[in-house]
Amino acid sequence: MSVAAFPEAREVRDLLEGLLGRDCKVTTTDAASATPHEATLCGLVDDENTLRFVLGTDLLLAHLLGASVALIPAGRAKDATGPDDDLLANYCEVANVLSRTVNERAGARVRIDPGMQHEPGALAAVVAGGPVGRYAVEVAGYGAGVLVVAAA
Repeated sequence: MSVAAFPEAREVRDLLEGLLGRDCKVTTTDAASATPHEATLCGLVDDENTLRFVLGTDLLLAHLLGASVALIPAGRAKDATGPDDDLLANYCEVANVLSRTVNERAGARVRIDPGMQHEPGALAAVVAGGPVGRYAVEVAGYGAGVLVVAAA
């Protein structure tokens, strides 16, 4: 899969700002090689339900994005000691919107796996072994973390 399918930082920023109604900073130069938390991994599949990409974040960023989209105070996201089901459900909505950046650049139409049928271990293997785009994301008033897009 061509790295050209990875979205530009500007595209990710524009989508996040439009969705969240907040200023966001997104860069690729400061993105560390952080491993996304297994609970945040979302498979992107084509029309034949073949896994093409994986989206994921560190757990804090998933919580922050989930809180921000639902207008929940950032403190709840920062205080979570483990995966928060409500915040992660909101994060999945954000990930669904972010999948648009990959969809527009990929050779085939992709979407979030509607049945979430891929095992977390298989999604993590894609991130560990495939070409990966990493983005440092900061949401004004909430906080920062790393977003990962990996090609299967």
